[in-house]
Amino acid sequence: MSKKIVVKTPATSANLGSGFDCLAIALDIFNTVSVEIGNKSIRVVGEGENELPVDENNLIYKMIKLIMDQQGYNVPELNITCDNNIPISRGLGSSAAAIVTGLLIGNELSGNQLSTKDLFVLGSEIEGHSDNVAAALFGGCQIVVQDKNINSNVSIPKNLNVVLYIPKESVSTDQARSVLPSSIAYSDATHNLGRVALLINSLNSGNLNYLKISTEDKLHQQYRQSILPFMRVIINSAISAGAYGAFLSGSGSTILALSAGKEMTIAYEMMDAASKAGVEGETLITKPSFHGAEINIL
Repeated sequence: MSKKIVVKTPATSANLGSGFDCLAIALDIFNTVSVEIGNKSIRVVGEGENELPVDENNLIYKMIKLIMDQQGYNVPELNITCDNNIPISRGLGSSAAAIVTGLLIGNELSGNQLSTKDLFVLGSEIEGHSDNVAAALFGGCQIVVQDKNINSNVSIPKNLNVVLYIPKESVSTDQARSVLPSSIAYSDATHNLGRVALLINSLNSGNLNYLKISTEDKLHQQYRQSILPFMRVIINSAISAGAYGAFLSGSGSTILALSAGKEMTIAYEMMDAASKAGVEGETLITKPSFHGAEINIL
């Protein structure tokens, strides 16, 4: 039977400053992937149009095949169209979006034998960390405990907005992780523990005034400064312009600011700071997404 599967999957931002590898938030920026059984082809439009593979090495196709192989199904001839709005290698969860999308499609094509929780566990194993996968799959802000396969939703104030500064320069996750130390001081750990607890409380209560302090970090950003020297000046410019908090999005290179007003001013000041630092890029004003990946059968 001929059918068209359409999956919309959000961008995500991991860490939120202090929540290193245990927090992520979905953003209102979506990739839309359409799949039909028919002529075998893969087409990428938008972000990654000239970068992403359009053969069996395509990550979405690999995830479809993984699920179908596990369930004992042969992959049919598929016509896959990817309409991408999530920037590649900018700390906005493009790989997690592709993994989640492919797993959902593969599961649908093999009779939906896996639960959403099963897909979360599998996607986390593939991605290597579960924060972005959880936010992409479930939406909103997610706490994750990867070794126990646990995710938990955090309430987000309805008036919370997001301002992104997206540099032209990309950073791979492997590169960003390579600069992290193998051990940290107790004082740095306690610095982040108090702040991530305060961050969860701030989001749940809607007390945004604590976001500046609660998104501060000593576990990863100070080390990633070596490959993203412009990071601190753009973060400071966002806060000075009225952002409640600002931090590196995932492993970078995007800088994310949280706001509830003054978004145009914040975006302008982030762009101005970047320009003075000799960094090319663009700003984008968006908001958290309360919805994770959605699959529709047409």
